[in-house]
Amino acid sequence: MKKIILILTVLLLVSCKTKQAEVTPAGRTSVDKQAKEIVNRHLKSFPAFKTLSANLQVTYKDGKNEQSLPLSFRMEKDKTIWVSAPLGVAKALITPKKPNIITV
Repeated sequence: MKKIILILTVLLLVSCKTKQAEVTPAGRTSVDKQAKEIVNRHLKSFPAFKTLSANLQVTYKDGKNEQSLPLSFRMEKDKTIWVSAPLGVAKALITPKKPNIITV
């Protein structure tokens, strides 16, 4: 009986330890801080603009066919996006409230 009480007491003392806090070595920052720094540097390097205009070449490929189409892309920051294909093939006006797709 004494052996059982002794074994239970030892198990209780060994299993009920306080949890040690994780210590990061000096000179090394945590992964979260590194990720935040990378995101902040990326956002700072992003160019500030009010309007953007570009001519794009879009290519569609499936198993058998490949088709290319030039597009005109215009954007006013935080307001509208206008995409149009030549000869009135397709047009799209996207606003924060609703997208409008116009095909001819």
